Amino acid sequence: MFEPGLSREARDLLVAHSWPGNIRELQNALERALILAEGELISAGQLGIVPRPSRGEAHPMTTSADSERQTEAPALADVEKRMIVEALRRANGNKSRAAAALGLSRTQLLRRVRRFGLDA
Repeated sequence: MFEPGLSREARDLLVAHSWPGNIRELQNALERALILAEGELISAGQLGIVPRPSRGEAHPMTTSADSERQTEAPALADVEKRMIVEALRRANGNKSRAAAALGLSRTQLLRRVRRFGLDA
């Protein structure tokens, strides 16, 4: 088994983030990134952290190009479904282990499995 590392962008994002949820938020971000990691490096996009503007930066006006980019990004539900599918695959279908890897109770996982139609 390999030990994944962090890409430079992921590391910079982790360091720059204010972590309002403290260590639990950090732990959850890293666990989710490990589930989504497809190679040996965790990318910034797999962390699920939205970079916040620094204190000196003004909030930019949203342009139509920004709106198009936002609609191209996967919906949160799609990301959640993909994470569940991947966790179940890595746990060889064991729902208790998949739930633990996602930081969910088994019941919470089962609800999501039913919601996404993954129980078939």
